[in-house]
This record gives sequence, C-alpha cells and structure tokens, in this order.
Amino acid sequence: MAQRNGAESDDTQADDGDPFARLVSSGPQRAHAQVDQVAQRDLLEIQARLTDTRGQIERLTAQEQQLQDQAAYATLNVTFGTEAVAVTEAAARWDPAAEVDRASATLLGMGQAVLSFLIVFTIVWLPLIASIAIVVGISLWVARRLGWRRPDRMPPVPPVAPPSSAEA
Repeated sequence: MAQRNGAESDDTQADDGDPFARLVSSGPQRAHAQVDQVAQRDLLEIQARLTDTRGQIERLTAQEQQLQDQAAYATLNVTFGTEAVAVTEAAARWDPAAEVDRASATLLGMGQAVLSFLIVFTIVWLPLIASIAIVVGISLWVARRLGWRRPDRMPPVPPVAPPSSAEA
C-alpha cells in the first residue's frame, strides 16, 4: 500500500501544472460539481447578454414605431411664389409687335374662313336650294290647278250666259 500511496503522490505532483488533471484527480463528484458551476456561470452570462440584447431590440423597435408615428403626423410647410427673376424674364420675352402680328394673322385666317364658306355656299348650295325651290313651286302650282287643297265650301259658279238683245 505504501507503494500505491507513493505512486498516487507522484501522479498528483506531476499533475499540479495541469488544471484538468487536478480536476480529474480530485474526484469525479467534485469534478462534476466544478464543471456544473462553470457551465452555470457561462449560462448565466449568456442569459444576461441575451436579456440585454432583447432589451436593446425592444427599445429600438419602440423608437422606430415612435419615429414612424411622428413621420405620419409631421407637418410639411411649403411656400409657393414667383421670384422677381421669373417676372423679369417673362417681361423680357414679351414682344408687342409679335402679339400684333399673331392677332392680325388670326383675324386674316377668320376672314379667309368666312369668305371660303361664302364661295362654297354660292357655288354649291345656292343653286341646289334654288333648283329645289323651283321644282317645289312648279309642283305646287300644278297641283293647285288640278284641284289640290281647293276649298270645297263654295260651289262652282255656273257660267253666265251673255245677255240677250231682247232684254236690252
């Protein structure tokens, strides 16, 4: 047994530099307890970091929602106006002589349109209307001579005999 103790002491002394070897040599229960303790500390640290990260995500989500609400209710101020430069440019581009020329061209175009209408009316429509009026007039005259729409209230007048010479 002494040798065994000596061997054990040699193994323990040899493992002083290695923490894992010390952990194993201290006994399995104690090794498990220490591993569990280290794992628990690591898990608590990870859980704390996750909690912090979740908190940051919730804060950023709330901040995003608040900014979206502010953007939805934001007022936009717009000012419309003409600058003096635009008025000056418009006045510089206005040419009264060109306006008179355009107005004269418009008047001339309207006069030409009226004269064109009168020419077409005189050459095409006036003879057509006159022809139709003459045909309708002759037809009515013939119809009246033949008794069309003659009033029937008055009987026809018998022919009057010439006066005889005895009565005279």
